[in-house]
This record gives sequence, structure tokens and C-alpha cells, in this order.
Amino acid sequence: MKRVVDFVADRTASNFIKKFRSGLLQESITGGKERVLDQVLSNPEGSPSAKMKASRQGFYSMYCLL
Repeated sequence: MKRVVDFVADRTASNFIKKFRSGLLQESITGGKERVLDQVLSNPEGSPSAKMKASRQGFYSMYCLL
């Protein structure tokens, strides 16, 4: 019985990982790139590195508890 449970658990985890890599991960990456681009383009003044620093600070304040 233990072997069956281990087999089913391994297959379930493997299927979830495949699904995550094929779909959900790509969606997350695409969404993240779009948010960064929106932040950079919404702040027209300054150098590109200053824009990225500002967007990171805004991102951290929105999504991270520091």
C-alpha cells in the first residue's frame, strides 16, 4: 500500500510541475515583464537605471513587507 501511495504522490507532483512550467510560469513571467515595463514607461524623467530603482521601490512597497 505504501508503494502505491508513493507512486501516486510522485505522479501527481510530476504532473503539477509539468503544468506549472508549461502554463502558469509563462503567464507569471509575462505579467511581471509587463508590470516592469509599465513602471519604467510611466516615469519619463531620469536615466533608465534611476527608473528601474524607482520601479523596484514601488514594487517592494506593493508586494513585500519590509
